[in-house]
Parts: sequence; C-alpha cells; structure tokens
Amino acid sequence: MNIDNRIADLTKVYTEYSDELRCCSRHIRSTGHIILIDSLAQAYAGYSTHDPKRIFYKFLVRFCADEWPFLEWVDPITLYYDMRNHEKEQPGFPLLSCVREACEHTPYSEGFQEQSEELLQYLAKRNSDKLMKYRERHIYANLIYQLRNKLVHEMNPPQWQSLPSAPEFSDGLPFYIGVAGALLGTPLTERIENGETTWHLVIPSEFLESLLFTAMKNYFRWCQYRNMDPFIANYDRNHFLGWYD
Repeated sequence: MNIDNRIADLTKVYTEYSDELRCCSRHIRSTGHIILIDSLAQAYAGYSTHDPKRIFYKFLVRFCADEWPFLEWVDPITLYYDMRNHEKEQPGFPLLSCVREACEHTPYSEGFQEQSEELLQYLAKRNSDKLMKYRERHIYANLIYQLRNKLVHEMNPPQWQSLPSAPEFSDGLPFYIGVAGALLGTPLTERIENGETTWHLVIPSEFLESLLFTAMKNYFRWCQYRNMDPFIANYDRNHFLGWYD
C-alpha cells in the first residue's frame, strides 16, 4: 500500500463529509465535525475502550495545541459559574472580573488565565479534593467533548451555541457573549453578583470545522512520517461482525 495515496484518499473522504455538513443546521454541523474529530482520535488510540474523553483530549492537545494553545487552558467563565453553583456560600468567593462590558472576549483575552488561576487557588485553599475535578471539567478541549455529549446524547447544546463565528473580532475562535438582565444601569460587576448578567462560551461550528482540518492534517502527516495507515487498528477488527467488534 502506498501511504501517500492512502492519505490522499482519506483526506478526500473527510473533506467530502465536511462539505456535506455545510448544508446542515449549525447544531448538526457542530455534531458532525466533533464526531469526525473523535473518529480520528479513536483511531489514533487504537480504539481503546478506556476513557474516551481522555483520548479525545490527548488527541487534540497532541495535534492541535500548537496552533491553538488555549485548548490546554482552563476556561474561567464556565469554571466560575460551575463553582458559583456549589461554592458560593463560602467566604472570599472570587468575583468574575476578567469580563468587560462592550468588549469582545476570546480565550486569549487579557486577564482570562489570571482569573482561572484565582478561582483554582480559591478551591485549593478551601476544597482541594475537588480541585482536579473542576480543573479537568473546564479545560477547553474537554469542554468541546462535553459539547459533543450534549449534542449527541441530548440534542440540547448549551445556550447560544447556534450563533455564527465572529471573525471580525475573534478570528473564528470560540468567543463569549454577555447576556444582560433588566438592571442595565447598574455596574457590570454588581449585575454579575446579582445574577443579572451571564456570560456564555460559544464554540461556533466554523471553529470546529477548522479544528477538524488541523487535526486531520497533523495526524495524517504524523502517520505519513511513520509510513503508517491512520486506521491501522482497523486491520485486526472483524468487519463481518462490525456491530460487535
């Protein structure tokens, strides 16, 4: 088997799948692109049945984090609201200070990493046994897998996921939308504290499409260098019993 021809054929197949998804709704496009990424991740891991979420995370970090370093970072916004639901009553709970009204925010925005560190330090001092659980849950790569679960298992994605990419300010990256409540005349920090303004992470379908092609390009290149079929793990599977192997 000529590995170059094999890679070219696989690239064509995945590109055709992606092209077909462009005719679908944003939710279906997001679902399809995450599933295509996951298919590469599972092939890379040899179809291991152990911890598919971890496999997905390691694959994205291995093949996409050079282009998007934030995939390994903790999202302070989703972390803040998760902690607020469970840790709010304890004294000294940090205020969500990294967001600014009338500003566009992405994972690279100023103060975001510092906010994540502040929240994690708060946890480490008061509830260290929960630190790793919170941290793992809100790493961006894991949030993409969580979006997969919400779409595939519930067809109920987080709010605002149907919004398009905003390349004019976000360069096609995940971004945040602030949804204000009735008290628009009060300071932003006060509205957050009173639950009047919420901030939502949006992972647009355009970014997931870019993520697929970056993962595919780098994984196929990695296989090409090793003269290895990207789906070599399929060779030992019984395709006649494909429902059960």
